Amino acid sequence: MLRAGCGNSTLASDVDGILVQLPLPAQVEAKRVLEAVDPAKDVDGFHPVNLGRLAPAARARGLHPAGAMEILRRSGIELEGANAAVVDARHRGKPMALLLMHANATVTICHSKTRDLPGVVLRADIVVAAIGRAAMVEPDWVRLARR
Repeated sequence: MLRAGCGNSTLASDVDGILVQLPLPAQVEAKRVLEAVDPAKDVDGFHPVNLGRLAPAARARGLHPAGAMEILRRSGIELEGANAAVVDARHRGKPMALLLMHANATVTICHSKTRDLPGVVLRADIVVAAIGRAAMVEPDWVRLARR
């Protein structure tokens, strides 16, 4: 039923984007649901086609990470050579990590079990919290920007 809903929305011309809120209930296979979404409407970029477009630096469409990259650019954040920490939950941060790598940032992908996570985040010039848990990254883990 959930996949059928994705399929109907994928076909609807009045739907611009679809966001699958992960994690899904245990009885729902996330991979099948994510694959049911039209890659052109995949907001998070989790469809295998969009992930494949990211790997060789091709442009994936409709991604939250692409929006985050635009915010960084418009804010005047220098990406090239910057140290970025992406605090990830399984796969949420991987599209962002790839885009940062394509912008020549040095990327460390972390998770909740990373040793000295506060220290890793504190050393980063750019911090992306894609863990899916509110307040996982604490304010004292993030240093003020050097301008």
